[in-house]
Amino acid sequence: MEKPRGFFHASAQGSGLYPFTAVLFFCGKGGEETDRFMMNCFAFCMNGYCGALGGKCRGENCGFHKTHEEQAQSLEKVRERLRSLPEYQQEAIAYRYYHNVRKW
Repeated sequence: MEKPRGFFHASAQGSGLYPFTAVLFFCGKGGEETDRFMMNCFAFCMNGYCGALGGKCRGENCGFHKTHEEQAQSLEKVRERLRSLPEYQQEAIAYRYYHNVRKW
């Protein structure tokens, strides 16, 4: 894969350069309330796609929208729950999903 050469490089899909409107959106110059809403989401990728659902960002209609702070709190709850499990269950989960490494 070709190494990116600055901001205006070809996209990974080979569709050429980003359109000018996308560049404005990336820079946060769109100025719309929806732009701020989407960019505050933990799963928002800079290409306008959702990292949680794998499609184009749905904006305010997305059921998966969380701020970065809400996501951090959610992950801490998950770690807390994993730590509260019996030792044998923690070992089984670490083996199956985390390559035998406890990340909690």
